[in-house]
Parts: sequence; C-alpha cells; structure tokens
Amino acid sequence: MSSESIFLRKAQKDDVLILFCWVNDPVVRQSAFCTDDIPLNSHKQWFLQVLDSDNAQIFILQKGDLPIGQVRLELKNDEWIIDYSIDAAWRGHGYGREILQLLEEKMPEGTILVAEVKDTNLASLKVFERLGYVKLCNSNSGVIKYRKCVVYTGGGTCFCIIFAIYCDLISSFRMASSKEVAA
Repeated sequence: MSSESIFLRKAQKDDVLILFCWVNDPVVRQSAFCTDDIPLNSHKQWFLQVLDSDNAQIFILQKGDLPIGQVRLELKNDEWIIDYSIDAAWRGHGYGREILQLLEEKMPEGTILVAEVKDTNLASLKVFERLGYVKLCNSNSGVIKYRKCVVYTGGGTCFCIIFAIYCDLISSFRMASSKEVAA
C-alpha cells in the first residue's frame, strides 16, 4: 500500500453505479449467498432504500480520490452484519484487512460485528481470523460465522476484545456442572 490517503466515507447516491459494478463482479457473485447477477433497476431501488435506512450503512474505501472497495452493515438483533468487497484491481494487497480495521475504528464502543463467510472464500476467512474475529460455528452448510466486539482503550487506539470465547466457556462450564450434579 502506498502513502496515499486511505479512508472510509459514507456512500452517496452517485456511488450507485460503482457499487453495481462491484456487486456483479464474478468473484463477488461467487462469494455471495445468492450467486445470480443483480439487475440494475433492482440494485438502484435497493441502494436508495439502504441510504434512507437507520438499520443499514454503506461505506466506500477510498485511496485518495479513487474508490477501491465497499463495506455494508445491516443491523439484526443488536449486531451489525458485515458484507464487504474490494475492487478486482486492488485485491491481494491487504485492502480487505484495511477496510475492516477502518470500519472498526468508526464504530461506537460495544458494537458487535458479525460476518458470515462461505468456507470457499479463503481470502475473507483469513482476513476475519487475522483481525481477531471469533469463529462461532463451522456448520455443514458451508458457512462460517465470525463475531467481534469493538472496545476502545486509552490513546484512541482500537482494541477488540473477544467476548464470545468467555461466553462459550461459561456456557460449557455450566453444562458440565449440571451434568455432574445430575450424575
């Protein structure tokens, strides 16, 4: 990555066509849960709804004046579901990690971020694992779910503390204790 400024900005109405190109990129479609191409009219309608929604956000990753990726958040059950993609010309240069780190820095303390990734999407699996997301399940469905809670500590530096491990350990301990009592 060069020294050119890299930052996230909120998506605007005039981003509709670049997002349309990115969502219909063959690699993106292959990694999506619905692999069909998305028609332009459907995309435009969806995009305008998302821009007006309090339960969804889209950010554009900029390298200087050039848009090179997007990250979308959808609020479900007090968790923000992450969906991101990087422009084909910029893949393989660490921008998947960069976009998620910048996103985490934008989120309020206590925000829970969740990602569901196809087990065939090796690049995204590596990004989430390297950023400390906890793997919650690895089902036979071919989908791996990750979770992370954003917490800030002194100096404005973002540290993400993984609470899911603690919850899983407590749950496992309680189940083991109840089995011992029953025996």
